[in-house]
Amino acid sequence: LSIIHNLIIIKNRFELKLKNNEDYELKEILSQLRLNTLELNKNIMQARLVEINTILNRFPSMARKLAKELNKKIELSIIGGEILVDRTIIDVIGDPLVHIIRNSIDHGIENEEERIKKNKHPIGKIIIEVKKTDTEIQIIISDDGQGINLKKVKEKAIKNGLITEEKAEQMNEKEIIELITLPGFSTAEKITELSGRGVGMDVVKNTIEKIRGSLTINTELNKGTTMIITIPTSINLSTVLFCIYNNNRYLIQQDYVYELLEISKKDIFFKDGKYSIDLSNKEILNIEFKKIIPAFYINEPNENEKYYLLLLKKENKFFGIIIDKVITQLEVIIKPLNKYFLKNINIFNGAALLGDNLPALLLNINYFIN
Repeated sequence: LSIIHNLIIIKNRFELKLKNNEDYELKEILSQLRLNTLELNKNIMQARLVEINTILNRFPSMARKLAKELNKKIELSIIGGEILVDRTIIDVIGDPLVHIIRNSIDHGIENEEERIKKNKHPIGKIIIEVKKTDTEIQIIISDDGQGINLKKVKEKAIKNGLITEEKAEQMNEKEIIELITLPGFSTAEKITELSGRGVGMDVVKNTIEKIRGSLTINTELNKGTTMIITIPTSINLSTVLFCIYNNNRYLIQQDYVYELLEISKKDIFFKDGKYSIDLSNKEILNIEFKKIIPAFYINEPNENEKYYLLLLKKENKFFGIIIDKVITQLEVIIKPLNKYFLKNINIFNGAALLGDNLPALLLNINYFIN
């Protein structure tokens, strides 16, 4: 893979150098280089595809064994195991799934007696469902157990000094749930040989983020918990827009780009504490301005100043970000960020070297959506 990666960087170098060049022959050569490079990469990646069942098929027997040790009855089923994914995903995703399924069996699913008291089926259910779109792979792990007790999560976080009581009162459900992904956090009341001290969700989250993925946790008390792992379809090569804002370089995945608009002050209005625009003629209303960096605000838009709004879409959700200009479209190799230095910066989830051998940061689309 390193050879194709270097070839792509060389191609991008030519592309940036020739962007404003009118030499038709050079541009034709660049076009041929681009097509052949992408075809070579496609063939290499096709050869790396394997069924995700390669890793999932081991979990039903693992679940039965662990359930027997805990004197529980559990049935684990898999949907979408025939979906093809890159071998790198198989290599990375195994340990996070083990953590999630162990915690579900040990701390999520109740024993048979408790389930009967709650009018539940005596056999607990865990479902692993895999979905794939053009841009993403989703691995959804859901159980019908007791769910996560958010009150206990808050109490434990306060006790451990992670948050204050005042902060806890102000947190919404999503923010409380995210506390369980902090290093060493656990609400387990007892230590077991099976899942240790209940730690590991921080490891799960960090491992998923290394391949530009994200973890979403939904839970309902006495109903169950669902964990959604979202990973880019291609963790090797990405087609991006190379943009400039405030003299800084940013990359935005082309798959999410809906439209580039030029707007002015008259298109902007203030509502519910947010600057928004009205695109009713396009049947898209109240697209919120987003901040690329904390210093970015449009406190008082200039009457005559024009803004470029990049309108992005994920599933059925739209949002916009302000940019100064789009340089070009590129195919780049995205590398994970060093979380030791950038551990609190969730707005980016990768970076790439461009043709000039200088890096540009990839915007995390999930940050904007959530």
